[in-house]
Amino acid sequence: MRRWGRLAALALAFAGCLQPGQVVQGDSSPEPSTEPATALPPGTPVVVTAALETALLAGRGGGPRDMSVVRDDCSGWVTNAPGAVLDVRSQVPLRVRLSAPDSPLVSLGLVLEPLENGTESPRPGQSGSGVCVPPAPQGSAQDIEPLDEGRWVAWVSTARPEQTVAVRVSVERADGTPDPARQTRDVPAGEGVPARPLEEGTFGGVVMGANTRPVLLEGRAGGPRPAEGLGLRCAGWIAEVPDHVLVLERTLPLRLVASAPEGIVLAVRLEDGTWICSDEDEVREVRVGVAIPAGRHEIFVASLDPHQDPEYTLAISR
Repeated sequence: MRRWGRLAALALAFAGCLQPGQVVQGDSSPEPSTEPATALPPGTPVVVTAALETALLAGRGGGPRDMSVVRDDCSGWVTNAPGAVLDVRSQVPLRVRLSAPDSPLVSLGLVLEPLENGTESPRPGQSGSGVCVPPAPQGSAQDIEPLDEGRWVAWVSTARPEQTVAVRVSVERADGTPDPARQTRDVPAGEGVPARPLEEGTFGGVVMGANTRPVLLEGRAGGPRPAEGLGLRCAGWIAEVPDHVLVLERTLPLRLVASAPEGIVLAVRLEDGTWICSDEDEVREVRVGVAIPAGRHEIFVASLDPHQDPEYTLAISR
């Protein structure tokens, strides 16, 4: 992924897409306003240089365009309308945080397209050389490598076509320090509280909070339902009902690790319907590490062989 750099605080207002907005000078990132930002005339570029520090964007995300049809390495739904124009004059790394204050369970992503000479505004995915951050749960940052100098157009995507939501985007320099929301830690042995068991899912579930100890679950992978197409990197075969149910009392950065003697894929269906799957390059020890919002989520363990149902262990920790 390409990173952005430290921007001077700015606000973008967009209706179904991003449009450039008011620029506010400052050395620290202000809190996002609950009021809509004042929009500049559509098409006015936001100048990105190494001298800029922090950016705040406000508006709406989502739309009818399916990014997975346009690009194999992307997913999410965006508008076809013109987006905000970024005039990149310095190649600087960026860190982006996406949030929807009124819809905290909606997963959000970002699409950036280079603006070719003579083109007023490309459609998302049109160039084939843009940057795509697939929709993911809110609460953690995405680092993007420096964009090539020139003009870029930006859109915010959602996980489903019917999800058109008011969003906030925070942008700052990615200085190499890991995002605290993505750092995971185990509650030390003897500390914390045990997870509360749930009689949901084929092999049971748990309720976890901020001080819950790591959890170890067991079950059998596989089922009659193909997982391919449910989400980015999803593959194999899963059951019709979840293997486990995970209820979170608050948004938590979690590490889920499943191990089995045969090839498996870990698939998590968030409460908003978004699917998160483990990397297809790992088959016997698979993992998902991401900030997951509060709510009820379903966990499936897929078998890569439709004729096998290997036993697995699933560890969940912070």
